[in-house]
Amino acid sequence: MISEYLFNILSVYTNNICFVLFVLCHLSDCSASTMSTAVEATGFVMCIVSWLITGSALANDYWKMSTVSGSVIISQRQFENLWHSCAENSAGVVLCVPPSPAAHISASRALMIMSLLLGLGSMVVALLGLKCIKIGSATDQSKAKIAVGGGVLSMLAGLCCMIAVSWYAYRVVQDFHNPFFGGVKFELSTGLYMGWGGSCLAILGGAFLCSASGGDSSAPIDIYEEMTLLLCSDQQGATPLLP
Repeated sequence: MISEYLFNILSVYTNNICFVLFVLCHLSDCSASTMSTAVEATGFVMCIVSWLITGSALANDYWKMSTVSGSVIISQRQFENLWHSCAENSAGVVLCVPPSPAAHISASRALMIMSLLLGLGSMVVALLGLKCIKIGSATDQSKAKIAVGGGVLSMLAGLCCMIAVSWYAYRVVQDFHNPFFGGVKFELSTGLYMGWGGSCLAILGGAFLCSASGGDSSAPIDIYEEMTLLLCSDQQGATPLLP
C-alpha cells in the first residue's frame, strides 16, 4: 500500500512537470532559451525536494517493522532504522537500543550522510549556475558548466541514497525469506520508500540540469549557417546567400 501510494505521488508530480513545460513551451512560442531555463529551474526544484525527502528518510524511525503475518496475538511491535532498534508494547511504552553493528548498517549510514552532503553541494552549485540568476560577470557558457556540475552532484547524491536503501532492503528481504533465520522477521517500511523516492527525484533533477545546460542554444544556428555556406560554395559561379 505504501509503495503504491508513493508511486502515485511520483506519477502525479512527473505529469505536472510535463504539463508545466508544455504550457511554457507554447506560451513562449517554443523558444529554446526559455525552455532551457524552465527545464533548468524544474531540475533545481527537484533537487531541493529530493534533498528534503532524503533527510526525512534518514530521520524516519521506520526503516523496517516486525511483520504480523501468521501472528494471532500481537503483544509488542518492533521497528528499526539506521540509528536505533525499538520495541513498543501494548501499553505504548517504547524502549530503544542501538542496532546490531552490522556492516550494511554502517555502510548505509555513510552513504546516506554522503548523499545529504552531495545534495547540499549540488543545490549551492546549481543555484550559481541558473540562467535566471545573475551573479558577477559570469558568461552563459561558464554558468552552463556550473549548472552541469550541480546536476552531476545531484545524480551522485541520488545514487548514494539508492545504494543505501536498496542494500538495507535487500538484507531485510533476505532475512524474511530465510527459513533458517531464527530471529524476528521484519518487512519494509516507510523510511525505505521515502529514500527510493528521494533518490529518484535527485537523479531526475540532476538529469534535467545537465540536459538543460549541456548545450548552447546558438549552436544549431551556427551549424545551419556553415552548412548553407558549404552548399553555396559547391556551386560554380554561385554567390553565398549569407553575408
